[in-house]
Amino acid sequence: MNSINNPLTFSSHIRTWTHPLEEGLNTSTAQEKACYERALNIIEKLFMKAPLKSLTEWQFHAMLSIVHSQLVTDPEEGPGRYRSKEDEGVAIGKINLDGGLLEHLVKHDRKSLPLFQEVQTQLQRGKGLDEMVNDRLVSPAAIDFINRYFHICPSPKHVYSLMEILRQEVQKKLESKEDPIDIASFAHCEIGRIHPFKEANGRIARIFMNVILMQGGHQPIAFASEETYTNAVKDPQEFNHLVRNLSRMFDYEAEVDRQLKKC
Repeated sequence: MNSINNPLTFSSHIRTWTHPLEEGLNTSTAQEKACYERALNIIEKLFMKAPLKSLTEWQFHAMLSIVHSQLVTDPEEGPGRYRSKEDEGVAIGKINLDGGLLEHLVKHDRKSLPLFQEVQTQLQRGKGLDEMVNDRLVSPAAIDFINRYFHICPSPKHVYSLMEILRQEVQKKLESKEDPIDIASFAHCEIGRIHPFKEANGRIARIFMNVILMQGGHQPIAFASEETYTNAVKDPQEFNHLVRNLSRMFDYEAEVDRQLKKC
């Protein structure tokens, strides 16, 4: 059975495929839980009843805006709008360790500690990572260090056009009947790379990924842990492999559940 035709599928996975990456809805405030469930209800009404391959430019961006405005309510976080000039130079760490980057370097990459200090000096002077790279404020070795450990997001002025390219690329892949799992993992990684919003990009990426999976006849998926997710997402091929394995598992469990209900 195609999961998109099952009205129970989406709502029954609200907590399953958001936990624990959404700060574990179990530990979120009542307001945060309500915001997330409102966002999922919006998705059910919009995305799940409108095939992605037929969405117009306006529909696609408007839907993302509506969903994001339900996920984020703090005006400082720009609910419902793509990043603006004030968010220029956003950088995302490629490693996400509880002890932080310094602890990671001490344990695994001591030779980079002087480069870390060089970057820290510029940060203390109020310089951003993007300025260090673009204006060559640090040594070539330090620039390599930044590129290894951080992803500097595209300028806000390019966000809309990059998201529009993503829409067109996803629709082209859907029209050519590529594997939905490949399309879903590709879309997720692209949203992470573009980082279109100031906040909640991971949630948007995972939601969009699951919409593609469900419209392709698969069950939505959840990740076992934040560590598993963050380690895999660094490499598009590794992430695709993880999504494929999880999709196989969730599809199998759903089929078993359906067969048991027939007994």
